[in-house]
Amino acid sequence: MKKSLLIIGVGAAFLAVSLWVCLSNGKSARAVKAKFRLGGALLTLTGMMTVGACNSNNLVSCYDPVSTDVVYIEREGAYDEAQDVKNGDQIKIKVSYFSAYGVKVTIAKDAQNEEVLHSQVYKITESNTDVIHTIDVGDHVGEAHLRVYVMTSEEQGYECEYMKLNVLK
Repeated sequence: MKKSLLIIGVGAAFLAVSLWVCLSNGKSARAVKAKFRLGGALLTLTGMMTVGACNSNNLVSCYDPVSTDVVYIEREGAYDEAQDVKNGDQIKIKVSYFSAYGVKVTIAKDAQNEEVLHSQVYKITESNTDVIHTIDVGDHVGEAHLRVYVMTSEEQGYECEYMKLNVLK
């Protein structure tokens, strides 16, 4: 509320000084200097109002942010249901607005990702593309966990998608 009143006050002062500049035909150096200072203060105050607070992600803007690194697994059924798969089946991973290095797909025996059955990195060269991953878990039958990571470099990345698998013979 205080910032809003301050902006209204500075805005009114800016209008008054603008009138002063117009009446002097721009010849008064003091009027032009005051107008520039009040204009800068007005821009600073409105900029401060659009940012939530220091060290916060609460950015207020009139524009939608650009989506980046949208990655999801195309699946049949509910998100929390295990997908029935066999060796050789293919899973489609949709990639949009991509700016990172690539995606890494891992299939692990357990939820903690301790025993990895299969892992593969796909380098992404186009922004909107599909990655077709072929299931290859050897002789493993039963529960498995597929994870998709966005790779920010050849070595580092973060998990962005997860799918529970039920590997059939």
